[in-house]
Amino acid sequence: TPGRLKVAATCKHAFGYSVEGGPPEFNDGPEPVPEPVVPPGGRGPDRHHFNAVLTPQDLADTYLPPFKRCVQQGRVSQLMCAYNEVDGTPSCTDEALLTGTARDDWQFNGSWVSDCGALSDVFRTHHTQPNASATVAAAMRAGIDMNCGDVVSQANVKAALEAGWVTEGRLRQSLQRLFEIRVRLGEFDFNVFNVLFSMFSMFCFQCLTSMFSS
Repeated sequence: TPGRLKVAATCKHAFGYSVEGGPPEFNDGPEPVPEPVVPPGGRGPDRHHFNAVLTPQDLADTYLPPFKRCVQQGRVSQLMCAYNEVDGTPSCTDEALLTGTARDDWQFNGSWVSDCGALSDVFRTHHTQPNASATVAAAMRAGIDMNCGDVVSQANVKAALEAGWVTEGRLRQSLQRLFEIRVRLGEFDFNVFNVLFSMFSMFCFQCLTSMFSS
């Protein structure tokens, strides 16, 4: 059916992301990440503090093309921004890249999500915003629609709204983008048989799970 989605794919991590590892308190994932080697008297280039200094040519030739193909050829539903800074601006608050490049230049019409904990890094490690509510506003102005983490909480969003840092219209825009994906996946169809794959997807999943676990 035109407009339907069987899966909603996400491409990550945008942009300039090529450094892994970090202090243990930042590693919340299921797999252990080795700490970087810290040079004497300084902090290692872990992903929570790293600033990717890129020339315009390097950005255009190396770091943007994979995501451009994700959008224009892969037609992904979502893009995920990274922990690091790009030329002094945290990826998840970089309006020039998230909105100017992805949405305006590439015509990306899906949603942007932060990597898990990346918005906390904006004020905790990059120190480009004073607190969580200011970070919510900066991220939403840049183009973020969804946060993996606890920064975009009811309290922080309310504080940003009351301070005039973000508008209700901008919140509605993000909700529309996110719910559009869910509608295209068929989550709200009253008659699930309107979506062909919904007739067998869960049954097949259960069969495969049983088959490979036995």
